Amino acid sequence: LREGRFFVHEHPLTARSWNEPCIQKIIKHKGFFTTRVHMCAYGMKTWSADGTKMTHARKPTKNVTNSIYVADQLKRRCSGNHEHTPLVNSRAGPAAIYPPMLVDALCRGIKGQHDAEMNLLTIAKIGVTDAANISQEAKESQSRSNKSHEADEEYAIDDVSGSELNLDQVK
Repeated sequence: LREGRFFVHEHPLTARSWNEPCIQKIIKHKGFFTTRVHMCAYGMKTWSADGTKMTHARKPTKNVTNSIYVADQLKRRCSGNHEHTPLVNSRAGPAAIYPPMLVDALCRGIKGQHDAEMNLLTIAKIGVTDAANISQEAKESQSRSNKSHEADEEYAIDDVSGSELNLDQVK
């Protein structure tokens, strides 16, 4: 980070690692963005319980990044219009492989960040007279984005199905 590099950290939503002090420090860092996704929305699939067909794997996942462009690509949630198979038994291991749609989303985010960095370098090189205005617009845009990626709201996840539970019904 000190060298101006960008990162994305991804782990299952219910992983205990999110409670580690070093990860909590990263999550709370100003300018970092936390997102939650359902991997089925990026095309993650696994074998059905009876092993006869491929079905969606919901796999709720949390991400933290210091790139607003990557964060903007990591927002998809399950549409609810398909069946899920829980990632239990031997299904969890293969789910560690990113589905192509997620890889594409990450690449779009990285490209967006790269393009933004190149635009800033161009402004610096050509000495645009209204660079201060452009900088102010960028700060306002970043501020608006920060509000849309603030810390996660309270939630509960079913350990077997991976489905989000109604908080009013959770003890």
